[in-house]
Amino acid sequence: MKITHISKWLEENTLLSPLHLGNIRVPRVELDNSTTYLDKDGSNNLTLTDAVTGTKTLAQLSAAGAGDLKANGTVPLTANWDVGAFKVTAAQLESDVAAGTAPLVVASNTAVTNLNADTVDGSHAAAFEASGAAATHSALTTGVHGVGAGTVAKTADITATKIDALTAGDDNTTLDSNTTRHGLLLKAVVPAASLMNVPGIVFGETVFTNKPVFDATNPAALGAVAPGTAVTASHRDHVHANPALDTLAAPTDNTTRDATTSLHGLVVKATDPGTANFINVVGLANADTAYTNKPLFDATVPSTQAIADAAAAGTATVSARRDHKHAMPSQATMDTASVAAIAAAGFTLADAKFITFTDPSASHTFSGFVKSHKAHETLVFGDVCFINGDEEMALAKGDAIATMPAVCICVATAGIAANASGLFMFWGFIHDDTFAFAHTGGAANQVWVSAATAGLASTTCPSGSVNVVQSIGHVLATDELFFQCDKVYLELVA
Repeated sequence: MKITHISKWLEENTLLSPLHLGNIRVPRVELDNSTTYLDKDGSNNLTLTDAVTGTKTLAQLSAAGAGDLKANGTVPLTANWDVGAFKVTAAQLESDVAAGTAPLVVASNTAVTNLNADTVDGSHAAAFEASGAAATHSALTTGVHGVGAGTVAKTADITATKIDALTAGDDNTTLDSNTTRHGLLLKAVVPAASLMNVPGIVFGETVFTNKPVFDATNPAALGAVAPGTAVTASHRDHVHANPALDTLAAPTDNTTRDATTSLHGLVVKATDPGTANFINVVGLANADTAYTNKPLFDATVPSTQAIADAAAAGTATVSARRDHKHAMPSQATMDTASVAAIAAAGFTLADAKFITFTDPSASHTFSGFVKSHKAHETLVFGDVCFINGDEEMALAKGDAIATMPAVCICVATAGIAANASGLFMFWGFIHDDTFAFAHTGGAANQVWVSAATAGLASTTCPSGSVNVVQSIGHVLATDELFFQCDKVYLELVA
């Protein structure tokens, strides 16, 4: 092979034949640059390589007999054409697909700048209101827009439509209210008897669900105060179990919860009376408004009971002790009062009623009818007396009518001084250890006024002239006399 330098090939930018004819051999023929060139493959097939088609054999470039894609459009595509991640730029795009097939298929939802379309979803621009504009378009104000299921009523018809005139909703939850938008109320769920469901939402949720307002849980027993964490409510008529009294915390010295005249409450704090034999109680006196510790007793001595005291309820708000004692009037006071009462009013014994006299069993004792009277002379217990001309009691003696008859016997225990007053018994029973009567029974027991000794009661009946005989009683025992002066007496004469 003959080699000819390249410089001899060119002449005025025209490829000339070599001066010496023969074969030309090169590794590959590059056109303008190293990315576009002619070469051969491993099978000695001629290949064309460029930046657009890559490396192709002549057979590949003329595959399927359709010919190459030509710029003049005379060779159409025979399959879908994917140009990859490249942009196709043209003066105009035209689709000749029939109605019913989308002329464009778009994957991105990004807005297309400067896109100017004749209709949107079949509607012209006149069918839409500008953003923020009032709905005055005739299609909405005077008629309907669209046809078939997509028909929209005019504004006046829409605003006049009652909500209960709409068709019933379905079980679609996509329009329900949630934490990001307003919406429809969810479908109701019927609870069990005595329970109630409400639409509710708790922490962490995003939509309303049917929540039970109540449940069947029994309320807890009363205890320490706490706000609680349950998201269910209590029935209005629920009842808490009361805790045991001895499980409650010890109360304080706060008196605001004590019982008063206007409310129930706690008992007042106890107060030690501070003195033996006293006791405090919880009490409320007239005009008090709250309970306080009240003394049940005090140290006041009971009053002396006076004769003829009238009954009275009393006004003291302290009690008398069970073993208390009133001071009684003296015996003399009581005797005087009794005698005065009898003297003033007298007394009458009813049928079958009687007066019982106690049997005097000790010396110088008596029981009977007595009267205080003035003594003419000194008298001792047991002296028998008559009334003298001075209306004084003097010693009776049965030896003369002048010292008779006897009417009483001195019963003053200590005796009576002359011209002094003392007690005399006119009827009754008298005991004196000095009597020494002979007690033989029958008539011998009769007692007389002694004619020998003045004032003596004797079992010896007076005899002899000028003596006066008067019975003054009967012997009951050697030292006891039933005293009763006989109104009949006898004066003996010669």
